[in-house]
Amino acid sequence: MTKYWLYHLFYVAFIVLFSIDVLIPGCPRIELDILIFVWIASMLLEDIRKTYVTLKKIVRFVPIARHTYAVRMLMCATFLPISSVFGPLFYWLKLMVFNDFWQWLFLSTPFMIGGGIIIFVSHFPDVDIFDGDNLRISFHRIFFSNFRTYDDYMFERPSCEPLFDSTFKNLTFCRESVYTDPTCNRYGVWPYLFNVVFLILLKSVLGTLLTALFSNSSANIDKVHFWRFQRFHTITEFNINTPLPPPLNFASYAYRIVKYLCCCFCCGKKEEIVNVESTRGRGKRDETVYQILARTSPYPNSIVERTPVSDKYVPWDVSWVDYDPLVFTRPKTMFPKEMNADGDINEEIFEKTPSLARRFNFNGVFTDSHLQMIDRRTWITDSKKRPINYALDGIYPLNPYGRTGLSGKGSLPRWGPNHYITVLVTRYAGSQLEILVRQGGELTNADYTLVGGFIAYQGETYDTVRLQMDPTSTTQWKQSDDMISFFEKQVDAEKVSVERKIKEKDTEDTITVSTIPKTNAPIFDFDAEAEETFKPIPQKPGELLEKKGMQYQKVLKGYFDSPLNTDNAWRETEFWRIHYTSDSVKQKILDFVWVPLKEDLRDKLSPGEYALIQSCI
Repeated sequence: MTKYWLYHLFYVAFIVLFSIDVLIPGCPRIELDILIFVWIASMLLEDIRKTYVTLKKIVRFVPIARHTYAVRMLMCATFLPISSVFGPLFYWLKLMVFNDFWQWLFLSTPFMIGGGIIIFVSHFPDVDIFDGDNLRISFHRIFFSNFRTYDDYMFERPSCEPLFDSTFKNLTFCRESVYTDPTCNRYGVWPYLFNVVFLILLKSVLGTLLTALFSNSSANIDKVHFWRFQRFHTITEFNINTPLPPPLNFASYAYRIVKYLCCCFCCGKKEEIVNVESTRGRGKRDETVYQILARTSPYPNSIVERTPVSDKYVPWDVSWVDYDPLVFTRPKTMFPKEMNADGDINEEIFEKTPSLARRFNFNGVFTDSHLQMIDRRTWITDSKKRPINYALDGIYPLNPYGRTGLSGKGSLPRWGPNHYITVLVTRYAGSQLEILVRQGGELTNADYTLVGGFIAYQGETYDTVRLQMDPTSTTQWKQSDDMISFFEKQVDAEKVSVERKIKEKDTEDTITVSTIPKTNAPIFDFDAEAEETFKPIPQKPGELLEKKGMQYQKVLKGYFDSPLNTDNAWRETEFWRIHYTSDSVKQKILDFVWVPLKEDLRDKLSPGEYALIQSCI
């Protein structure tokens, strides 16, 4: 901000000094001219440097006329106080002058030309409009009618009264005027009517149009996004300026030249090492930028806009005094009963209802009256794989990964961590990779949803998948092996044995890989793949395991960057990847269908689930 106001202060000083130089007589003091020349040269030098920095090219300046008066007038036009350098408010004036006014002038020009010809002919029927200065005078009167009203032609001039002679007949040319002098203006009903119509059209109709154009520009400028862009543009522009404004920027250039020479001859190697270290530091900072999807606006299935949060202010340990995001909490009645969702909470309710405070046992487990355990511990672990304790802001839990721009619990069922299980099931149909999905989304308007869902109670992680894939079964899935066994049963074991025998026989016959028809090839090892692409999850995927006709792996268990996340509620997921290497898989499993993994699937899945797919495909 110091640089911003310093530049403005010096710019105002330049405008005042330049105005004084223009207003004094044509032979001014040579000292003042030299000062103005140096100042303008320094401003020109600064513009060249900024152009080189931003556009990577140098502007070529063509010499202009040497005439002192012409140069002064050109400079006056250049330094009109309509520049956007004084802030976004002056941009409105600039937009009106260079955009709206020129549009209006383009629309009104045909009316002014036509009106000027009609008015001139009606007042001077015997005068050639192209003779002498008649055309210039006519254009002058019509154009400046925008700013004043010319009505002298509508009445008789005293000098023309003695020349009135309606009986005068000239035998050498045709004459319509009633005066012996054709330069005397004719007045009457028709000239008066033409003047009135033209003035109404120019002053009322076209004037209202100009006001409407200005109002439209004003309405567009009042938009929040426009102001943000203008602020960003101003900050960016002043960021590349030198610390000192013209004409003091010569000192900055001298300092940079000396510094450059010292670095070249003395500290070249040291600077190279510093640059490498700073690059590494930037890389580390980039890797710790989280909350990408969790900061997107508007909030899913609503018109709620998040408070914009830059990467710098995502961590809670970075102070942000003015941070006051909107509060959004979906009512408890809008969730399915089996989710046992939380209602809205506040400190007053906690004080009046002690039992409610026990239910919200953050960083712990609560057992309800039905002996169902609600686990509010996080799956996020530290470097030693120990669960962390997330912080509390009074009674509200704080998102361990930082600010999201929205308070409340949003559309998530519970305050604090919301545990989910997500299973990505894939196979090859010919050469096309397909995934297993079901119609509709949970708490979203997505067309498809992956296998899995919200875990309402502790110990029901894998049973959540059973209720979707095998609801008729009465055996609860308590371990991941129960889930894997179900997916293994979807493969025809006999056909898998036949496929393996065929492959072994093909190998013995030394048939090349290119001659074998493409089937469900084993999934590539995505240990490194998932770790590399899914950077918000700082944990390594589990071991890649294999059974008959399938491969499976637990990719992650922890924080899930979701658009549904808020400052006080967030998703955590246990993400599995199951890939069928055999063609002998059931075409349909209950309400689930196989869909090709194509680009258009991005719009049919929730952004969070599509990000999970991208992390390991």
